[in-house]
Amino acid sequence: MIAFLKRHIFQILALAGTALVFELMGRGVTFLLFLGSLVLLVASVYIPIGIFRGMTLVVSLTSFFVAIFMTQSIWLVLLVLVLFYWLFRGPNGNEFLVWGESLLHPFGGAKEAYHGVKLIQPQSGQRTLIKRESLIASMESKTNYYEWDDINIVFLGGSSIVDLGNTLLPPEQSTIVIRKLFGRTRLIIPRDVGFRLNISAISGAVVFENQSYSLVGENFRWETAGYAATPRRLNIMISVGFGEVEVIVL
Repeated sequence: MIAFLKRHIFQILALAGTALVFELMGRGVTFLLFLGSLVLLVASVYIPIGIFRGMTLVVSLTSFFVAIFMTQSIWLVLLVLVLFYWLFRGPNGNEFLVWGESLLHPFGGAKEAYHGVKLIQPQSGQRTLIKRESLIASMESKTNYYEWDDINIVFLGGSSIVDLGNTLLPPEQSTIVIRKLFGRTRLIIPRDVGFRLNISAISGAVVFENQSYSLVGENFRWETAGYAATPRRLNIMISVGFGEVEVIVL
């Protein structure tokens, strides 16, 4: 039974969420309040940081929660979320989310998921499926092997370390794409290569060279001096929803 629920928990959550949306749409005033809260929330992203922006966020979030808690379906959604937490509970916190440190990570004893990257020569003419892996399995600590021209890493959330320091890079440029919904990401880059950073976030921060840069729907771009002339280069693109990206050069 538990295995069945784990496999289908997202479908159950989607059904509960759909029921919530349909109930909101059937309540005229409540639905308008819900839409208004979303409009204010999106608008707050474009408002300069200050008191007015803070007030807009408070009003939008208050309206959002008032609207959804005026429905009966919200209790079904909360029940499914509690079930989700119970199904994936573990000795160090929730095993699905791989909780670690920071305010988003209340289980102080949990470890960060370590992901070593090893590059292999591309297999020319390859047309069969090499590997298929779930998001849950991808969050386990391990070393992954990627072809030089196909480095695409996806995380759902949690605290992760991506180590590029123990692999031999091919000549010229390698592109690495990392996508993550939420949580902290630490990226380790070898010092003897040129690299270009392109980091975007809905709401988060970049920590690089002892400096912290806040990102709200923005991009952080940086590249080493003489990047184009460097024999081995890394073009790194990171997209996160909510969280911090720390770039460590060793």
